[in-house]
Amino acid sequence: MGGWKFLDKVSMVVNDAKHPCYKFNLAITETGYSQLYKIPFTNKFKSRSEAEMAEWYKNNLTFLQNYMLKFNSSNYSKYLFITIYQLYDQNGHIVDPEAKFGLFKDDLKTPKAAVSVIKSLLL
Repeated sequence: MGGWKFLDKVSMVVNDAKHPCYKFNLAITETGYSQLYKIPFTNKFKSRSEAEMAEWYKNNLTFLQNYMLKFNSSNYSKYLFITIYQLYDQNGHIVDPEAKFGLFKDDLKTPKAAVSVIKSLLL
């Protein structure tokens, strides 16, 4: 897991009375995992499995939930919500990582494995 180090810095800023963002509430937006990624320094793409996507959500949403609960219980500022990007994949023939973040396949009705993980974390 990675990519969440900035949360500590943002969390410190909203608790610093000298900073213009003091006491601002926070949100984590457009969180997600693409099943397609570009291999660095090439024009090639590699697919990831639904299981990898589900595992990413399991690890990262659990981390974010715990982080937010701990922060919210001890600070004036609050993390209000996390949003997930995006609900549906775009057309299956598009070779673009932005088109493969969906929690549902591009038929608009078939859930991916990550949906069960998210449901279990929310219920």
